[in-house]
Amino acid sequence: MPYTHADWEVAKATIANIEEERKALLAPTQARYEAALDKLSDIEDDLSGLDGVCEGCDTPIFEGDPHYISADSVMTCRACAPMLSDIVEEYRTYQKDPESHFEDLGFNGPEELIEEAEKLELDLSRNGDRKVLNVSCEDHHERH
Repeated sequence: MPYTHADWEVAKATIANIEEERKALLAPTQARYEAALDKLSDIEDDLSGLDGVCEGCDTPIFEGDPHYISADSVMTCRACAPMLSDIVEEYRTYQKDPESHFEDLGFNGPEELIEEAEKLELDLSRNGDRKVLNVSCEDHHERH
């Protein structure tokens, strides 16, 4: 059954009414919520040993925590870190794109990307798929 303009208007009005109800329900806690967010931000700003925050889920990443740092410096926690097969696929996809900017992935050109993809594929075939994780300790990173 095809919908009509009137059906659309009713659905749109229903959504608007629900949005107003939701705002009314949130209003009593809005100030406390904003204060809690500010407090969390203050705490995160002052945490010692904090290396960064996961771009995927906002989890703090402390020195010694397993995490992943992409070539363009995006940091993710263990849970959000990519699988080795995902990185290989990304490199292979990038390699096929004639408009690729290899330096975005930290390579000087397609040859370096191909070499790294082949190395990772060999690792994948020998050791199986797994999360690609780094651990930072005293200003250096080790990949596991």
